[in-house]
Amino acid sequence: MDKWEYTTVKAYGTGDSLNEINKLGKQGWEAVGSVGDTQFFLLKHKIPSAPTQSVQKPVQNKQFNDDFGISF
Repeated sequence: MDKWEYTTVKAYGTGDSLNEINKLGKQGWEAVGSVGDTQFFLLKHKIPSAPTQSVQKPVQNKQFNDDFGISF
C-alpha cells in the first residue's frame, strides 16, 4: 500500500507561493488542492517504501555416520 506525506504552502498575493510550489514539484511533491478558502495549497509526496529483502538461509551440508561407519 502506498504511503503519502502531506504539506501546505501559504498562498501569498505574490509569486512567492508559486515559486515554492514549483520548487517542491521538482522534488516530487504534487499540488492536490487548497485548504481554508485557498489560503494554503495542499501538496502530497509519496513516501518511498523500503525494498523487501528476502533472507536466504545458507545451505548446511552435514555428513552423518551411522554406528557402522557408513556416511550418509
